[in-house]
Amino acid sequence: MKGLRHTSDDRQRGCSLPNIDLAGVRVTFVEPPFRLPHDFIDYPTFMNLGLLFNAAVAEQLGAEVSVVDAVFSAPSLPLIRGETEDILGLDVTTLAAMVLASSPDVIVLHASFFANPRYLEKSFLPALSKTLAEQAPNTPRILADMFLGGLNYFDYEPEPVAKELGIQVVLQGETDAMLPAVIQGLSRDSELSQPIYQRGDRASGQFPLHPDEFPDPAFHLLPMERYFDIMDEAQRNNLIPEYHAGERILPFMSSRGCPYACIFCTQQVLDLSWRGYSAERLANIMGSLQSRYQVDRILFLDDLMNLDGERFRSFTRHMADIQLAWDAVNGFRADRLNPEVVSNMKQAGNRKVTVSAESADQGVLDRIVRKGLNIEDIDRTAKTAHELDYPCQVHYVIGFPGETRANINTTLLHAARMRRDHGAIALVQYATPVRGTRLFRVVDSEDRWADPDDRERDVSSLFYRDSVICGDEFDPLVLKTMRGSFEQAMRDLDAMPTIIQVDDPNTDTGMRSLTELVDELNQLSRPRSRAFLYGKNVLDHPELPELFEAMHSSTAQIVGLSTDGTQLLRKAVLEFLVQMKLQWLVLELGPEPDCLSDERRTSISRAIKWLGRSGIRTSVMASSELFQSEEQRQTLQAWAQDPSIQTLEVVVDTPEHAPLDGNSNPVVGHLDELAKTSSCAIRVHGLPPCTTEDWQPFSSTDKGTWRTVAAVDKTGFAHIRARQRIEACTACPIRVGCAGIP
Repeated sequence: MKGLRHTSDDRQRGCSLPNIDLAGVRVTFVEPPFRLPHDFIDYPTFMNLGLLFNAAVAEQLGAEVSVVDAVFSAPSLPLIRGETEDILGLDVTTLAAMVLASSPDVIVLHASFFANPRYLEKSFLPALSKTLAEQAPNTPRILADMFLGGLNYFDYEPEPVAKELGIQVVLQGETDAMLPAVIQGLSRDSELSQPIYQRGDRASGQFPLHPDEFPDPAFHLLPMERYFDIMDEAQRNNLIPEYHAGERILPFMSSRGCPYACIFCTQQVLDLSWRGYSAERLANIMGSLQSRYQVDRILFLDDLMNLDGERFRSFTRHMADIQLAWDAVNGFRADRLNPEVVSNMKQAGNRKVTVSAESADQGVLDRIVRKGLNIEDIDRTAKTAHELDYPCQVHYVIGFPGETRANINTTLLHAARMRRDHGAIALVQYATPVRGTRLFRVVDSEDRWADPDDRERDVSSLFYRDSVICGDEFDPLVLKTMRGSFEQAMRDLDAMPTIIQVDDPNTDTGMRSLTELVDELNQLSRPRSRAFLYGKNVLDHPELPELFEAMHSSTAQIVGLSTDGTQLLRKAVLEFLVQMKLQWLVLELGPEPDCLSDERRTSISRAIKWLGRSGIRTSVMASSELFQSEEQRQTLQAWAQDPSIQTLEVVVDTPEHAPLDGNSNPVVGHLDELAKTSSCAIRVHGLPPCTTEDWQPFSSTDKGTWRTVAAVDKTGFAHIRARQRIEACTACPIRVGCAGIP
């Protein structure tokens, strides 16, 4: 299979549960406090999971184990808010006193993503280690990563870290299998002749080979009712991204490692292959956690939970059967999902299915990322979730060395289509070179750093905030512009109803049948279920009442429709619109002089004002062709000054010149004049910003101004007229958010 780094043969490396007697040894595991950047990634309240797995091993081997956790040993959520970062956890003095109160023979300090030895100056590890050394100089201290996977791993050199902390033992990587022997040795003789630096990685072979042989994490060593109270506070303080409901949540790992070779993944550092619990053992663990702790939801941190298809199918079926909700925060391989398991997820109460596309350009996926995935698998998963009315989330990464702006636009346009067609949520982050990854090596060897100092920069908070990579066609500023364009397009997309075409010139009535319209409306994804009926004479559709009636049992909702104004002169029509609880009416002005007469405008304005008193907002939509004559411009100005009109939607049918040719666009001058006396907001559809001077594509819409509105293919009024793309658009930094080229 494409993209595989290791095969099943690699499972021959690794260790079983060590046969070591720790009876009578008092071991205290310590989770330090840490600084939390405001734009953090990962899950700070789940940092202790690796510690709890390691503590369980020591306990099973006979040790008297205590856990002192800077977060969960506190009486309530120990969170101190700061201007640029927060502090999560008890202060060092209080924490040290709690550690020493357990009278330990050996102290194990946890090094993690947030208590990172690579950046000791930003952590509380030095202060904590110093305090413990001063108050218990004869008690040996171990620094151990106790890494499980699932979270980013930052590599570091153990010797300088050990010297800085004043300790003699540093255990890196997965430590479950090697920590017991070190504890045993220190309990017998705390004076070491030389430091111990060991690493639980593929090269050493010192890592758990068969998870079934190892004990469950030692949650029972924490005050669990207080744990859930603090976890509830953490959710309300946005410390568990996307989860804020105050549920009884537990983190877990059903597997470790990943056999794939994605360029950016920190799993490369330890180079460990995939190992998972058996389906039977996993089912037993889930049942135990559910009954013992009354858990509402399990959040799995696995790097690749669904590698073993049969194991995963069995697991999803079991969770649906016992009605225990769960989610996989790092997502799934899309090529290893099918409708059955996705349906099981929904039945269990999961919130969403998450997959990672990384890039939607197949060449980038194969040549640069090497994910071993076909982008069609993302499309299929999003479609499956849509059909099940189940949320889907897709991760994308932009800014790889060797990527072009056209490649990036392919990715961003794919993300936009997934949102439009299937309601999928797109999360776009920057390629971030973490030391030890292939991405870091490529950026370093090719000198792709945006700034030379970025090589030693702490990149832990950059994934969604900024890039540090320069490509041949981009730098961090260009990437921010591209992502900003995409995000603006998504805001416009979500604000705009899905436009449903009512007209069909190939039928006798010139309109689509009721059945066709109902079918299309029922197929809309939930996030795109607000519909706008567009056509020349929507109010003349013979089965319009039946169409509204059919929506009463649908997730779709008709929120607006267009009209040429003729039917608005009938009171029965106005009463019907109010009865149907219409929210938005769009009056489309035609180019004919009689459509713009003062007498007709006054009558329609009176009807619009009546609708406004019933809560229906009205917009006027006009083609930019109306700017061509003075009479048409004056009539359009009159509509813009009408206090009953909320917005003026101007559709630019054909840009007056090709982008980048240096000529002035006359439409802009007309828009500026229109905005000077307008009493409503003016939104412009179909105008490429690069054809204007001093354009501001992401500004707010206020009276007296105008702004462009993104049109993503079939969404937005700009799609109503045919649009022609040009070659220059493929690499444009605002390609996705450009109104003129849908």
